[in-house]
Amino acid sequence: MARRAVFPSEPAGPLGVRGLASLTEPDLDEPVAAILDVPVIGARGDGKTQFIVHAIRTLRAYGPALTGAEAQHHREIMRVVLDARAPRPDATTPGVVPHYVFRIRPAALLAGLGAAARLRLLTAATRLTAHGALAAAAGAMAGAGLIALGVAADLAAVGAAVAAGGGGALATRRARDRVAAGDEIEVVFWDVAGEHVYSSSAADYHEFLDTLVRERRRRAEHRHHAFAPVLLCNPLGLGVHREGSAYHRLRQILPLFAALDDGGGVGPCAMVAVNRWSVVEALCQADAERDEVVAVVERPRREPGAPGAPDVAAAVRRDVVRAWCRDAEDGRYDDVRVTHLRYDAATRCELRSLGALDGDHGGDDDAGGPAWRLRDATVPPTTAMEYRWDDAPGAFTGEARRVFLGWLASLAYAGARAPATAVTAAPVRASSSGVMPAFGDEPGPELEPDPEPPPRRRPAAPAVDDAPAMGEEIWARRQAPGST
Repeated sequence: MARRAVFPSEPAGPLGVRGLASLTEPDLDEPVAAILDVPVIGARGDGKTQFIVHAIRTLRAYGPALTGAEAQHHREIMRVVLDARAPRPDATTPGVVPHYVFRIRPAALLAGLGAAARLRLLTAATRLTAHGALAAAAGAMAGAGLIALGVAADLAAVGAAVAAGGGGALATRRARDRVAAGDEIEVVFWDVAGEHVYSSSAADYHEFLDTLVRERRRRAEHRHHAFAPVLLCNPLGLGVHREGSAYHRLRQILPLFAALDDGGGVGPCAMVAVNRWSVVEALCQADAERDEVVAVVERPRREPGAPGAPDVAAAVRRDVVRAWCRDAEDGRYDDVRVTHLRYDAATRCELRSLGALDGDHGGDDDAGGPAWRLRDATVPPTTAMEYRWDDAPGAFTGEARRVFLGWLASLAYAGARAPATAVTAAPVRASSSGVMPAFGDEPGPELEPDPEPPPRRRPAAPAVDDAPAMGEEIWARRQAPGST
């Protein structure tokens, strides 16, 4: 299946933030119902790569036929998806924003949603509301008919309820099968280095994403599009003050990035991902002193003989972690709908107290464990805690899985039945710096003139009688005709 370049060349910017020239999209005849752009923002070491690989495993996503830089990026991230201990991709180079393209099937979303989220998706993507109203009307007519035949009123009411319930269940099943058999969804994860976003080049990154959204929306009459950022919240990076941390600075400007798009029809939205939930629970115990500063010693489990960096500790105040990670609630902030996702990026997470500190902020713990050192801390910690974990293949589970899939489904199907409004894009300026682009910024294939755009694609499906039933295990890759 062919793909086409979204930009004919790299748009120029004040500092030349690059990464758009290698972006491609499905051809118009490909069965793709929606394209979702999800920039993942976080400071260095906050876990952007871990979030992306967790999302890929949770979605059971696969890559379409990619070439060039996109194919190389895909191979690099898939090494980590399949082997959690594989070397991570190099840190994002300043001025470069790599991206990872994946596909998911609607059935994979439906399989992981809770009942309420599934009903909202079906209502947004189909005519379930109208069919439900017809079922209720049919039930009322059945009840009236029974009464006219002389059946007692209480029995007639039961018959009406059964008829309406059966009709509603049938309508829901038909809607579910129709959505499950619909066209695929393409998700593009953008790896945005947060430490560059709140630096002097912040305006360049904002212009970069604004250029992306404008061009996507210009093409929105072809298929549905949504844009929503994810901000990583690492509790070990919050420090001892509520303000001033990297997360706090990024959280303050998050609405500016979320407001670049309307979330595909639901209004500007964003996700805050708290990625070390076991640490949060250990620090926020009910009987703990909220103002206490704790040194959390990270000790990843390693293979015997494997090299590793010395154990280090981050000093955090319990109350700061509680405020940003535990007490933060979903809702609208600065006209942006914020959803919180809480999960563990690692597996087999264990925490235990190392006792009070004697003032040297390091050394052996009270159980004879290895020495550790404290990162720079403005307020000396008074106690220490050990955090042990495995870097094994993990995915969002339980409530985290339902929250993530529900959030993604709301982006993919918001306004799915509403016509898209084309937005005129600012002219794309070709870069004239003459500098050889860095890896990941090679221009995409030459664009041919766009054909006359067809009607906007909706999550189409075959006839309900031919729709496959949903099973317990539904994978994202589209099955070939006749395959099992």
